[in-house]
Amino acid sequence: MSAQPVIAYRGKVELRLNAASPLGVKLVGRSADTNETACLSFVGAPPPNLPSELHDPTVHRIDAASYRLAAGERAWTIPATGIHLHRDVSEVFYRAVPPRPVPLSKRIFWRVIVGLAATPLGRALLARRGR
Repeated sequence: MSAQPVIAYRGKVELRLNAASPLGVKLVGRSADTNETACLSFVGAPPPNLPSELHDPTVHRIDAASYRLAAGERAWTIPATGIHLHRDVSEVFYRAVPPRPVPLSKRIFWRVIVGLAATPLGRALLARRGR
């Protein structure tokens, strides 16, 4: 069986190791294909001698219980029963669906309320109104 590509990162990638957690290894960085922040977590114990960060790493699935993490000339086999890949799509989402502008009346209302809450007399008026 040939190795199946999972993800390729671009630039510096942070490795977070936690042997006490079921997700022992977590990679956080920018994906090479979409340039979005991607977080890949491995379900399993971290192998020894993993650095705290890598540059341009790639991850391939070797078989059902192991993955190959490679960066430059170095490579590690990570035993894992599964992976969780999360991509931050907020940049793409907010480009497609821009936020709605706040109406002028609502901006004025909140500016007055915050201004009142900043003074002792205003707080007393707000407290009396709240009862």
